[in-house]
Amino acid sequence: PVDYPGAGLLAAATAALLLLLAWGGVEFAWTSPPAFGLALAALVLAALFVRRETRAEEPLIRLSLFRNRVYARGVAVGGTMTFAMLGSTVFLPLYFQLVLGMTPAWAGAMIVPQVGGMMLSSTVGGQIVARRGRNKVFLLAGLGLEVVALAGLALAAWMAAPPAAFLVAMGLLGIGMGMGMPNLTTAVQNAVAHRELGAATGAMTFARSLGGALGVATSGAIMSAYLASAAPGVDLGRVAGDALHALPGLAAGQADAVAAAYRGALTGCFVLSAAVMAGAFLLVTGLPEMQLRSAVEEDATLPGAARRAMR
Repeated sequence: PVDYPGAGLLAAATAALLLLLAWGGVEFAWTSPPAFGLALAALVLAALFVRRETRAEEPLIRLSLFRNRVYARGVAVGGTMTFAMLGSTVFLPLYFQLVLGMTPAWAGAMIVPQVGGMMLSSTVGGQIVARRGRNKVFLLAGLGLEVVALAGLALAAWMAAPPAAFLVAMGLLGIGMGMGMPNLTTAVQNAVAHRELGAATGAMTFARSLGGALGVATSGAIMSAYLASAAPGVDLGRVAGDALHALPGLAAGQADAVAAAYRGALTGCFVLSAAVMAGAFLLVTGLPEMQLRSAVEEDATLPGAARRAMR
């Protein structure tokens, strides 16, 4: 049976939290009654969801899995990794247009090194891990590269560095992502029983989706707060929506203020992402090194014919 009440409570709690991050400081002040109301609603709905999951016949998220230290840390790391990656890179194309003066096509092309690095490292790293049977060193290396890349992007944004610096940092970020994400999924799946693979993978996928949404919302809140104070009198929404035509219409001083505002705002987003990724790195250091399974293990609860069919 599908846990519809649990799904409804989880969706409502998540929506309240995302609306708080998206509207806080923009539609209403952080200390206003609407902000407190959304925060309280998110907490209450989350508590009701946890209570529901402890009683549901087929819970949406199996809370008992979180007693497994490897699984619990893996889910937390997956959420924080996606928080850091999406929260930092979602505004990069806009930065390339407004600060470096690129066209939308070139701004999109600047993301190619990240994609290429991710494809290369995930393919090569996957083959090496399959032969070795252990992946913690690759997971740590991937997270470490992502921390360095995000810190490099923060420095490049603050200094208004040329495109080459961003290309190098994006390449390193992609390599780290290709080494980190697949190996983290493998470690989590390896830590639970085969019959729990679906539930474990589903919960981790949700944690990643939630982490990415929270990362984008948090970075958006940082951007909005910084831009509102750094570039007063400028319609930043119009500039962001059509940078190609809006920027030439601004006065020289306003254009410089917009560029400086985006540079400072994006630097803050990258610093936050680098700190969050460093936290994920520290969490992974505490994970025990486990030999990866090479085959499906026999489940003693299945009938004999079913066990033989799994071999």
